[in-house]
Amino acid sequence: MAGCGRSRRRRDRVYPVYKASFSGALKTLLDLLPERALEHKVVLPFATGGSIAHMLAVDYALKPVLAALKAQEVLHGIFADDSQIAYGEGSAAPQLAPVLTQRLESSIETFHSALARRPRPVEPGTLNDRLLRSRFSI
Repeated sequence: MAGCGRSRRRRDRVYPVYKASFSGALKTLLDLLPERALEHKVVLPFATGGSIAHMLAVDYALKPVLAALKAQEVLHGIFADDSQIAYGEGSAAPQLAPVLTQRLESSIETFHSALARRPRPVEPGTLNDRLLRSRFSI
């Protein structure tokens, strides 16, 4: 289970943990990103793993990489072990344990709050116009 959501101001990352770190597939994807790919972004990392023994992978393996990609804010990550996710057969949706659902909902609220307190980026053309107008109004 790997994927990501995107917008201009946010990034979600969901990745599987393998041998206490992120998988080679995610490493390859992250290597393709430019150095400042997460600049001005709020990032909420999610991870799944076979057991709670991999719980610290978000903090010790992924967060430094996200910081190197210049993420403006990396929120507290979410880890789910396999016992908290019942994968659906065929087209059936996976079922999440209630405790995981609560953690996800709480983290999503925190994520939305972090997005709301960020200033909206100003388009370069708008900034240039503002600077030119202010110069002549002095």
